[in-house]
Amino acid sequence: MIEVLLAIIAIGIAGFTWYAVTARRRQTDLQAQSQQKLGQLRSEHEKRVERMRRKFSDVEARGHLDFAADLLPALDALGQALAESGESADIDALREGLEMVDRELVSVLGKHGIAVVSPCPGDAFDPNVHEAVTIVETEDFEAGSVAECFRPGYVHEDRVLRAAAVSVTKQAVTKQAAVTSQEADDPEDADQAGDREPDEVSPEAVDDEELEGSPETGSSSRL
Repeated sequence: MIEVLLAIIAIGIAGFTWYAVTARRRQTDLQAQSQQKLGQLRSEHEKRVERMRRKFSDVEARGHLDFAADLLPALDALGQALAESGESADIDALREGLEMVDRELVSVLGKHGIAVVSPCPGDAFDPNVHEAVTIVETEDFEAGSVAECFRPGYVHEDRVLRAAAVSVTKQAVTKQAAVTSQEADDPEDADQAGDREPDEVSPEAVDDEELEGSPETGSSSRL
């Protein structure tokens, strides 16, 4: 009986040992596979980062070449306008050529996401994209409007490359408004002006009235 019990215990210990060794081996294999997979992912990530770094480095070094290539037609138009201006003294033709160059440049800037800020007289002043360089008094526009644009501005999406230099209007004060404002500011002066006694009658005026009422004129101003 004891031999059977010992045999059963030995079989149980052997089975547990085999299960423990198998589980340990499986755990080791899983760890090795995980380490291998992690190493592959790390290697792929490093390669991807290196590719992106080279790409951004190339864009930083050569990104302006696309912009320069788009400017070539505008430069060609400018050269043609200058050549024609040397051969002919036609001011209209020269102006037309310069306007064509201006349109080409604005088109190139718009292609690269750069917009021109050139407010017209009467437009509302926007401190985000406008720079007030002077203030003028006028009755033609409302206060706080753009009176004149001295230099256009440029923006790229939400970034201001250069603000537009403008003059801002201030409501002009008329002479009547100034007098009214002064009376409102100094009510005592207005009351004193109202309480002021009338001017004294000159002796000449009195003499004339007495002459009119004298018997020599044939009429009387008294009973």
